[in-house]
Amino acid sequence: MPTSLGQARVIVAGPVDAEPVVLLHGMQANSAMWYPNIAALAENYRVYAIDDLLGSGGSRASADITDMDQLVNWYQELFDILELDSMHLVGASRGGWQATAIALAESARDRSRIQRLVLLSPAQTFGWIQFSSELLTSIFFTLNPDRDQVHESLKSLSSQPQAINPIYLDLYVAALRDDPVPDLITELRPFSDQQLQQVTLPTLVLIGDNDMMNDQGSLERAKKMLVQVQIEQIQSAGHFLTVDQADKVNSAVLNFLSR
Repeated sequence: MPTSLGQARVIVAGPVDAEPVVLLHGMQANSAMWYPNIAALAENYRVYAIDDLLGSGGSRASADITDMDQLVNWYQELFDILELDSMHLVGASRGGWQATAIALAESARDRSRIQRLVLLSPAQTFGWIQFSSELLTSIFFTLNPDRDQVHESLKSLSSQPQAINPIYLDLYVAALRDDPVPDLITELRPFSDQQLQQVTLPTLVLIGDNDMMNDQGSLERAKKMLVQVQIEQIQSAGHFLTVDQADKVNSAVLNFLSR
């Protein structure tokens, strides 16, 4: 569909008259990353998986995007186009950061359209990513992607890289080759205490116990700053927890959304 910043691709599934759930994917990915989760979510919800303008999916920018505020406004424009007056918002990794920024923008409206917020291993949302050998390995592969080495490389991001669908791995490597250093990556900075305290809607934060981008400190800050928050650490999961422990994540998200 056309928007002010270019073409948007939105993949829709689920009952037409069900509550809307909007999905925001991670960096160097597209809506295909939701393949382990979509069937469970779409059983009782109308799901809208949006390809980000900065991602590798079908959305295509026709204008320069110079800051994240533009992207947040673009998502709000999409909600208008899709006539989403009420929704649940789910974001993974960079999508989690963006979902938090959108929730902040919506809080300035007379009535926020977001009913519940789900943050899945949100990147740089509650704290800076700590430098580690795993991070160095991930950066090196990002700059030198090799399909034959992808399983070994993804050990820093996934607890079960061998279980990831090979079609998705092809897309992941292709995205790295096309765009090794994503636009606006330097704008992913942790939110301030004041900003996080403005997010008053019910929020679920899930991270993996081997999450390279989050740790217990992330959960503790989320619990301290967010007004209504449920936190959980998923065992045997890395940053790709939606793939590593799909059943546990699906169950936790669905239980939270149904309250």
